[in-house]
Amino acid sequence: MKEKFDILVVGAGLVGLTAALACAKKGAKVCI
Repeated sequence: MKEKFDILVVGAGLVGLTAALACAKKGAKVCI
């Protein structure tokens, strides 16, 4: 059970990181 939770957390972290990078490329103003 814990392994699945860890995978979800890592997956969510990667998605957040990717979104942040995409946002940075477009411009911080768009993100905020």
